Amino acid sequence: MNEEKEASSRLSEKWQQALEHHRRGRLAPAKAAYKQILAIQPRHIEALHLLGVIALQTGNAQGAVQLIEKAIAIKPVHAEAYFNRGLALRPMGQPEAALASYEQAIKLDAHHAGAHFNRANLLKDRHQFEKALAGYDQAIAASARFAEAYLNSGNVLLELQQFDEALVRFNQAIAIKGDYAQGYFCRGNLFRRLKQYEAAIGSYDQAIALKPDVQFLFGVRLHTKMQVCDWSEMDANIAQLTARITRGEAASPPFAMQALSGCPKLHKRVAEIWVREKCPLNRSMPAIPKRAKRGKIKVAYFSADYRNHATSYLIAELFELHDRSQFELTAFSFGPDSRDAMRQRLEAACDHFIDVRRESDREAALLARKLQVDIAVDLMGFTQDSRPGIFASRAAPVQVSYLGYPGTMGAEYMDYLMADARQSPRHRPAWGRGTQSHPIEMFGG
Repeated sequence: MNEEKEASSRLSEKWQQALEHHRRGRLAPAKAAYKQILAIQPRHIEALHLLGVIALQTGNAQGAVQLIEKAIAIKPVHAEAYFNRGLALRPMGQPEAALASYEQAIKLDAHHAGAHFNRANLLKDRHQFEKALAGYDQAIAASARFAEAYLNSGNVLLELQQFDEALVRFNQAIAIKGDYAQGYFCRGNLFRRLKQYEAAIGSYDQAIALKPDVQFLFGVRLHTKMQVCDWSEMDANIAQLTARITRGEAASPPFAMQALSGCPKLHKRVAEIWVREKCPLNRSMPAIPKRAKRGKIKVAYFSADYRNHATSYLIAELFELHDRSQFELTAFSFGPDSRDAMRQRLEAACDHFIDVRRESDREAALLARKLQVDIAVDLMGFTQDSRPGIFASRAAPVQVSYLGYPGTMGAEYMDYLMADARQSPRHRPAWGRGTQSHPIEMFGG
């Protein structure tokens, strides 16, 4: 009996040591301690679970899932294990499984703020904004000072154009975390959206004072200053921005850079950085198999601007002039259904007009694959409401950037940039891999 008590005491001591290492971020000794515990007690649920958490913390998502699932098999009512399993599944390109894991955690613990929050993040990614907002509200109900939930709910409200409520949420996030640079940045974006540029600059200045390297903030702030003709220290700021981008820093969105510099190489570099951080190639998607030759070539155009918008005025006649004996034309819309005259004209000009506002980028790409689209044309590039993630999931064997964005997307998944001599003069340096220039006549329009 005494030997059993001593063994139990040693195990308890080892467990406390492992937890202390883990709490202090000493992952290697924590991992070793968890393994020692499992050598003594192979079905130690928390040692399996937390060993999986360490695997996730060190970038081994697949190993994390395997370990956490062993813990769940022993104790199927472990809410925290399901939560961490969801965290591991997302970087593996399994958002549906991650969503199900968060929902199981919530079923077991209705007040699990982190599960509500991460579930809402996935719903936001799928453009299910009302459901995402409800999820953030549940996270806040479970944890009243959850600044990140206030911030993300504010961004959802911004998407829903509920601007007053979005401002309330951003202010609440800042009130909870006074040094919340991202909160000031997002609040500035709201003011910018409302064309309250001076207020936007003030909020951006507060963000920079707190954290100068917030991703993409520096370029957005400079672009906003240009819109109010504030040229103070502009040359020095552009020089600093150029140096940061050259070093590979995420210092500006590509669209802002179009106004801040005329250098094509810099435009390409900033686009590559944006793609790296915001919309990298979705490597979890299978390759599109080769297809047998058939009748018409299926061309699909993707845009949020099928309405009374400059892009539609430029594209409407082109849609109407496609040779229907050779091409089948589809429009994928992820913008508002304005029901105006231009929208009706565009719908009439297409063989198929599909609204994918409620689909995730992956789901929209899968739909295009199901329809066997041959050529997918992005009419937006990096403009407002664009969804390059659809192309990152490879919607078609050939993907083209055209019209809406006057520059390279710098993405390996974009095969061509379709431009004219004014947009891409022949004396300019080549755009490089991932974007080639071809004449507009390639579609037989």
